Amino acid sequence: MDFDINAFIINDKSASNFPANNPWKAGTKINEIKNLQKEIDKSLEDSLEGIRKVDKKGRPDKFTIRIYTQKNLGKNISRVIK
Repeated sequence: MDFDINAFIINDKSASNFPANNPWKAGTKINEIKNLQKEIDKSLEDSLEGIRKVDKKGRPDKFTIRIYTQKNLGKNISRVIK
């Protein structure tokens, strides 16, 4: 069995770098976060046995940081709790 790890940043200012209707606000679009994401991905890949390297479509499965607004967070939490 394999697994993946993702992270979320809840920050309205960072999220404002994306169009409001864009549901996938990827950290790779912000240089500082992109560099951090690469470092974390490498560290996880080197230290965790079983971490997923390829997704279901055969693409590289990298550690991902997604950006959310406070409002998005509330919507997602409500959806998970239901």
